[in-house]
Amino acid sequence: MALTTPPLPLKSSQEYNPFYWIIRLESQHKTLMNRSLRGIGLDVPSWLVLGILEARSECSMSDLAAQASANLSTMTKIVYRLQERGLVSTSTSLNDARVTNVRMTETGREALRQSEETTAHLFERSLQGFNLAQLKKLNLQLEKLLANLF
Repeated sequence: MALTTPPLPLKSSQEYNPFYWIIRLESQHKTLMNRSLRGIGLDVPSWLVLGILEARSECSMSDLAAQASANLSTMTKIVYRLQERGLVSTSTSLNDARVTNVRMTETGREALRQSEETTAHLFERSLQGFNLAQLKKLNLQLEKLLANLF
């Protein structure tokens, strides 16, 4: 049976609202990540873009924005900032001159590798006490929550 509304009376929003915890988690994660990434000249938006580009050899600016859940103007600023540092390159699509494609450079790959080393302790710390089955279940549940919003 699907839960359509939380059981009443609500004792607290924390008890039935996973978004309370998701928002707190995201805020704390971003704070700690930015603190760690600052030492290598990156921030969370830059790290996220490089991570997306690692999984895809080339990505349009609009697809990149969608993958990062960012608006296009914000993504454009992030990409051009990365391009100035030589971490990504851009090109106009051969199929549609209105489309800008983005690729990670070798320098970008090295920055991503450094970011993984710099932030590994946060990843390990945040996942303490989880086994592989629990992580898979958590990821599936979060994926379902996200899908429900589209």
